[in-house]
Amino acid sequence: MSGEGKVRLFTALDVPGALRDKIVALPKVKLDFQRITNPHDFHITLRFLGEVDQNLIPDIEDALDGMRKPAPFGVEVSGLGMFEKKRQCILYAAVQSVKKLSLLTDGITQKMEPLGLTFEKRAYMPHVTLARLRSTKNAEEYAKRYGRDIHASWQAKEFHLMRSASAEEGEKRYSILRTFALPPY
Repeated sequence: MSGEGKVRLFTALDVPGALRDKIVALPKVKLDFQRITNPHDFHITLRFLGEVDQNLIPDIEDALDGMRKPAPFGVEVSGLGMFEKKRQCILYAAVQSVKKLSLLTDGITQKMEPLGLTFEKRAYMPHVTLARLRSTKNAEEYAKRYGRDIHASWQAKEFHLMRSASAEEGEKRYSILRTFALPPY
């Protein structure tokens, strides 16, 4: 729950409708689902900014406006994977094109740190979260069996500043506050 005057923010790439359709078509069997991500919320997180004072949003937007952005670049998602996080299992679609995403993420980080935002020091692992599971039972088998059905590539031409809000099961959790174009060079 966000404190008064605080909002949960992150930057992200949207995923194309064709990939959303492939993910939605995956069977919902044999897994102990805790929460399935609303298809309208599928995204690739670039940088989680955390709980931020809402008065800082204009400064964040200005910093993102002023950053040197890469030219549009190719993104590829292929296969499924899973990892454990805080006693739950995350089922995700795997992002293959990490280098350009990392450059964009590093640029965002450099612009956010002077604003007082701090970040975890861990390797960047871009992915599209599909669901949170109560256990890993059958998840690895599921990822292997159905992962070959998940493949998409597209040109990233923009990224978003997003807000995260509490939502009931199946409701949309994320909203776009602002979109930033990746200019052609």
